Amino acid sequence: MVQHQHQHRGNKMKILLMVLLLITSLNNCSNEIVHGSVWDNFLTNPNKNAFHKLNPLVANVTEQCSQIYLPSDYQLKQLFNLVRQGNLFALRIGVLIFKCIGTGEQEDFFRSTGSFFEKEPKLFLMTIKNNAVDEQNLRYMVTMTPIDLVDDLDAQISVIKYRIDLLGKIKIKPAINETTTAVSTSLESRLQDFEKIKADQAK
Repeated sequence: MVQHQHQHRGNKMKILLMVLLLITSLNNCSNEIVHGSVWDNFLTNPNKNAFHKLNPLVANVTEQCSQIYLPSDYQLKQLFNLVRQGNLFALRIGVLIFKCIGTGEQEDFFRSTGSFFEKEPKLFLMTIKNNAVDEQNLRYMVTMTPIDLVDDLDAQISVIKYRIDLLGKIKIKPAINETTTAVSTSLESRLQDFEKIKADQAK
């Protein structure tokens, strides 16, 4: 009789655990659907309202790098394309999540930020300052060139020179002096690297 009671309790515990696991699984699935739709809404209409709806999820990404809050690979490509086109809200989201994505995706992001800089240099500088991007990542953001120029050194040099000229034409506000100096240093250093490579190839 006692053995039967223990067995009955054991079965009840197993059923309870199975129910709890099912609830947890359904909750996670629901979260993924909700978060995915928030990303989709932002990527379809990357405006201020959509940004404010997505921002709380991005804050969770920053703290935990939780996969459940990150965009899918396809959504990342959409995000980077928006950055490349000069969308400020896409840049702000990208700056917040880039440390939580893979190395290859980071490179794609850095290439898109270089294009953003060419379109909206002042907005780029302000965004970098407001998000305290470290110098190493800032260097990548302003010096990486489009993927189709990887085998064209002269074209890469032209891009870096264009960005240097662009930076020189901006009326700099005191608030972004430090960021502007860091960008200038990064671009000049990259130009020297490229020109050294070109000189070595000519020998």
